[in-house]
Amino acid sequence: MNPRLHQRGDQESTSWLNLNGAEKECRIDLCVHELFESQAAQTPDAIALVYGDQSVSYREINRRANQLCGRLRRLGVRDGEVVGICMERSIELVVALLGVLKAGGAYLPLGSENPDQRLKFMIEDTGAFLIIASDELVSRLAGLRTARKSSEPTACSAAPQVMSSRLIWEDIECEGDDDRVDQTVSDNLAYIMYTSGTTGEPKGIEVIHRAIVRLVKGVDYVRLDGEEVFLQYAPISFDASTFEIWGCLLNGGRLVLAPARQTTLEELGDILARCQITTMWLTAARRSVSQSALRAASSISKGSKTSSGGGAPRS
Repeated sequence: MNPRLHQRGDQESTSWLNLNGAEKECRIDLCVHELFESQAAQTPDAIALVYGDQSVSYREINRRANQLCGRLRRLGVRDGEVVGICMERSIELVVALLGVLKAGGAYLPLGSENPDQRLKFMIEDTGAFLIIASDELVSRLAGLRTARKSSEPTACSAAPQVMSSRLIWEDIECEGDDDRVDQTVSDNLAYIMYTSGTTGEPKGIEVIHRAIVRLVKGVDYVRLDGEEVFLQYAPISFDASTFEIWGCLLNGGRLVLAPARQTTLEELGDILARCQITTMWLTAARRSVSQSALRAASSISKGSKTSSGGGAPRS
């Protein structure tokens, strides 16, 4: 493990909003992608993702992620490799996260809002093997002149390859779409997320599959099942996105992706009503909209109970 990276099984404190509540049980020795594959087998035609006027089923998401997995393996991604993801919120972004996990890798969220120095630090600190980026971000990331760390203290290997997500999607139709049988276990790394670094150098937090599963499966602090409609609102570089994405998709719910651009309170309220959102999670960093969003959710949720809390459960 990189000396700057710290392994953790719990998520940082956040505020959450849920309109229901229930308890479930689940094995925690399975990996994130294995649980998604199981869900896709159970409800293949159920809608998994909604973005604007696009909607995609669990079967189709799993198929695309399997194809991406095959492409990543052919590019050299192996178990434990870190793959940077620098993409705007979209269906393709969620497929990319799942595809990396299926390939045995761990994803590194790279928010485009970060300054170049921070992006360069995160890429080099994790020794990222490959970066998948939106078209408009490829040249920026390639221009950072990063270098992968070598096992030799005085040496560095070549910079990670930066690939256009658009070109990858155009190139994966020839890949197989069956679930890959791999050796990934629940203690394997799933993703790395960095602290803000406001009090010093940013620190990378390593999160394993088991930690994600414990956060979103068999829990009693929130209702998570196929009846829930989640709003995916947090940037993937924030830990709230872990709950939003995997809390929904590992339990058969429908994940509605908010627009990639910043939304107004009016637009947020419209999405909550139009898409019949039942669950959303607001981080402390969004306190400026939290209370207004809570009131909006309460007013449009016909007869639903609205509750909020100040912290996420330990996993």
